[in-house]
Amino acid sequence: MNESPLLPPNLPTTAPATESAIARFAADYRPMAGGVTPAWVTELLLKQPAALVHEICENRAWPVALVLLGLGTVCLLAYGAVMGSFAGGHQYWATSLKFLTGTFLTALICLPSLYIFTCLGGGRQSLPQVLHLLLLCTALCGVLLLGFAPIVWVFSQSTNAVGFMGLLHLTAWIVAAGLSLRLMVTAMRFLNRRSMNILVGWCFIFIVVSLQMSTCLRPLIGPPDRGLLEPEKKSFFKHWHDCLSDCHPPSTGTIAA
Repeated sequence: MNESPLLPPNLPTTAPATESAIARFAADYRPMAGGVTPAWVTELLLKQPAALVHEICENRAWPVALVLLGLGTVCLLAYGAVMGSFAGGHQYWATSLKFLTGTFLTALICLPSLYIFTCLGGGRQSLPQVLHLLLLCTALCGVLLLGFAPIVWVFSQSTNAVGFMGLLHLTAWIVAAGLSLRLMVTAMRFLNRRSMNILVGWCFIFIVVSLQMSTCLRPLIGPPDRGLLEPEKKSFFKHWHDCLSDCHPPSTGTIAA
């Protein structure tokens, strides 16, 4: 088995937390043992994601990418179904499909800017490698959201407050996306022996695009009063302000989140 590479010598010495994360990543950066199965990839994704990054960059990139794609798809569909359980009916499948589509569309839309930011930051990864790393983060985000699903389901069955449920889903998304994007930045820092701080700006872009995508695909939580998609154009600032300020139950004609 290959030895883990040494820590990059030119990383900033003024960020001990960053150096600690890089050190942990370096310790796990080695070929993954065993076959590329969904169960094993999920285990590594949560415990040793550096091993998957090693496969993406140096070994079995496409088999790992296909498993990550399938894993992310299943997890996002499941969480979308839980999100749709608040209103029930057609929202079970509609929200599930819209949440899956919106997440992958966000990743696809942000892929070109991620590649450009990586190149400008001194990254050496090819476009397919950047795509696979983004897919890794998307799969991790789906797994984390699936972990939140039982908690979200309890509240969706015990409250009629659309604004509260919107805030709950927004919090779950920010936490899951934030942890996934942190993995992306850590992997890029390790692979390129650079700070890659430019990617922090890209992470902000990704979050903003994801929020606007959720607005374009609304309603995701409340009942579809005017069809599966709202025809009115609206920024996510205005949309979330309206949702969070409305405290009436959905049966009284409130704004669908």
